[in-house]
Amino acid sequence: MAPEWGLSKNTKLMDNYAFGLLVWQTVMDGDVPFAEIKDSDAIDQIKHNDKELATLMDCLPQDTPNTFRSVIAGNSLRAPGARRAQGR
Repeated sequence: MAPEWGLSKNTKLMDNYAFGLLVWQTVMDGDVPFAEIKDSDAIDQIKHNDKELATLMDCLPQDTPNTFRSVIAGNSLRAPGARRAQGR
């Protein structure tokens, strides 16, 4: 779920966040982002920090195409307004 989920109505930008993590999960052959963290409150705190996006990006295999990296990075940012609009 997007970091802002529950604070406002569902938006396309929330869907963009989910899409970015879905692409990450696909590239990672089904691994779950932040799977090593079991506390949901801790996961929520992590999502409010773009440094954690860098951690997810570092997990990607070196041969991950730049197109996939761009989709993940552009859609998984903490701030909704900074996320890539679909179709761009």
